[in-house]
Amino acid sequence: MHEDRYFDRSQAARYLRERWGLRISRSTLAKYAVWGCGPRFFKPGPTQVVYARSELDRWARERLGRPCASTSDAETPRTGPVAEMPQPHSTAPDRPPQAAPESTGAAITAHVGSICGRDRG
Repeated sequence: MHEDRYFDRSQAARYLRERWGLRISRSTLAKYAVWGCGPRFFKPGPTQVVYARSELDRWARERLGRPCASTSDAETPRTGPVAEMPQPHSTAPDRPPQAAPESTGAAITAHVGSICGRDRG
């Protein structure tokens, strides 16, 4: 068995781009780590994060999904932005601005869940 190679966040983003063609930035990996929908990682120190190559490969395969024969076969990716973030205030021209509804937090949580491909509510 071979030993795994480990990447810092910038190196992991570069590896995903070069090996798998996924345009994921360092900052997106950081967001995914907070939301819990990115590749699993190790924290060898309080501010250091490293990714194992095998985990990056597993996550990339999962993100890519199954091969398609046509565009009608293509499924919507399970990760990545799929909707606008909810706005805290109404900006409709026919109504005055309103205070944010109490459900705004739930709407943001649902949005993060849609990005991560799961229900976080």
